[in-house]
Amino acid sequence: MDVLVQCHFRPVECDLRILRSLTRRVVGQVLLDGVGEGARADAEVSVLYVDDAEMRELNEKYRGVSRSTNVLAFPMNEDPGPAIGPALLGDVVVSLETAKRQARETGCSWRHEIAVLLVHGVLHLLGQDHEGPPRNAAKTRAMRSAEARCLRELQSRMIV
Repeated sequence: MDVLVQCHFRPVECDLRILRSLTRRVVGQVLLDGVGEGARADAEVSVLYVDDAEMRELNEKYRGVSRSTNVLAFPMNEDPGPAIGPALLGDVVVSLETAKRQARETGCSWRHEIAVLLVHGVLHLLGQDHEGPPRNAAKTRAMRSAEARCLRELQSRMIV
């Protein structure tokens, strides 16, 4: 399994080594748990941390929504046609600023909030969904359930 971690800005109050380690451990565990389509020990995932300004640009460019968001996922083999590579799942982009703000608002650690967002993003790469026309309540429940299972497993392994 290969997890590439990049940060497009110098985060304040956040050690990049800790962020990279947390990211690899969380993404790795979600892929090994195989929620959605079985364990993906061969998977390749890229995680990019950005600030709110860059996230707003990405959200507008790819979703047509002119505001920042907390996490975006870009699955590589989502469309019909030849797959880019069976191991290449895609990219997850996290706004570190939004994650820290949400952590303060909910009273959890920034590490926990990052884990929540990474789980959400990786589940999208694994085919889980909660949006799209028409909004499907069963798909939303299934994804929320998968998120809860992943977070329980991460907590039981003391990763978050």
